[in-house]
Amino acid sequence: MTEAIEHLHSTTEASAQEPLITVRHLTKKFTLRGPRPKASAKDEQGKASDQAQERQSPRNELVAVNNISFDVYPGETLGLVGESGSGKSTTAALILRLLEATSGEVYFEGQNLLELPPQEMRRRRRDMQMVFQDPFSSLNPRMRVGEIIEEPLRTHRTLPTRRGRRDRVLDLMDTVGLSPDFVDRFPHEFSGGQRQRIGIARALALNPKLIVCDEAVSALDVSIQAQVLNLLKKLQAEFNLTYIFIGHGLPAVHHISDRIAVMYLGKIVEITTRDSLFDDPKHPYTKALLDSSPVSSPELRGSQDELLEGEVPSLDITPRGCPFNTRCLYVQDRCRSEEPPLRSLSDTAQAACHFPLNHN
Repeated sequence: MTEAIEHLHSTTEASAQEPLITVRHLTKKFTLRGPRPKASAKDEQGKASDQAQERQSPRNELVAVNNISFDVYPGETLGLVGESGSGKSTTAALILRLLEATSGEVYFEGQNLLELPPQEMRRRRRDMQMVFQDPFSSLNPRMRVGEIIEEPLRTHRTLPTRRGRRDRVLDLMDTVGLSPDFVDRFPHEFSGGQRQRIGIARALALNPKLIVCDEAVSALDVSIQAQVLNLLKKLQAEFNLTYIFIGHGLPAVHHISDRIAVMYLGKIVEITTRDSLFDDPKHPYTKALLDSSPVSSPELRGSQDELLEGEVPSLDITPRGCPFNTRCLYVQDRCRSEEPPLRSLSDTAQAACHFPLNHN
């Protein structure tokens, strides 16, 4: 299979439709218990940074996702990228209501999921499935592959007969490239790539409209990653699936995404088309991520002196002003006192930066 299966549609075509998922002002706060560790934030000169220790949230709260808004259109793939702890997986869990949001709205086909009673939300989950990061721990080691894939069908009672469910399982295994002869094997008898195909088959069982891929290829070898990514693109074209694809690895996100949202400290700092993000990043944090990746364009790659330094601040000790100002190479006084909103820079690009980069 060639490297790139053509993207299903352009962003212009996507935006002409009604969004499948609409997220507005989504926030998740966790209550901290026990003694708080002392902050030890340092600036790039190694001096203590008083500013980095100024708290914007109460002492007993950790804001994992902070007032984010975005849309996902039918048939597209929205990539979510950022360093560990940026809030990507928490955002996915909030959308699927695996975690309950502190505030905000999540609309699926115009219906606010956060207002649904448990029984109605259970029915809605037929349309929203997830592929997890670890293809081994996400599968019950005591169940045979056929039972694992069949479980959603039994849970939601979509096929009344055992024979009907068995036929559906065999068809799903063939769809994801697994031999139906393997139906009675256990997960430990498969390779990592094969186990992830089992997870994908299980996610497809109920004919969902949305699949959230939470680091779905990060635990796989590079060659196997490419196979699984191409499979996901093939399935998307065949079943008109919509993906939210969470990843650390920019090559994988670049390969599969139509648009990409970059997260930092629980906020979206940039969201744009895949090509615009890689060719012309507007936020300094996005540029830093690209400079550290082998897929970034040579003209965008920073020198060794420009590489991103320091660690992500603690979510309960957030900087005043722009969240990225303690690590930004282009920081100015305004950045230290005023938080920039996520604003439109073009028809397809948004960035939360007072002084967005311009490479053109």
